[in-house]
Amino acid sequence: RSGPEYVVLAAIYRDEHDAATKLQELLDAGLDATIVSVESGDSVVYEIHVGPFPSNEAANEAAGRLRQAFGLSPSVLVQEARAR
Repeated sequence: RSGPEYVVLAAIYRDEHDAATKLQELLDAGLDATIVSVESGDSVVYEIHVGPFPSNEAANEAAGRLRQAFGLSPSVLVQEARAR
């Protein structure tokens, strides 16, 4: 499949342990979640990504579920599709 992929940025943490704890909670709930470490100035932040999803609509639905079930403030990211 070509075209963009839609990923939900579920949360951002400065502490890797806090990110890992939330990641495990999302994985236990059956979500396809990963941690991505991102350099931010002179520090590293840990983003929890959920997805990818095939459409913006599917990603927005997942973001809504994360907001309701986990009290997060997620946002949808559009990424170029990776070669699989």
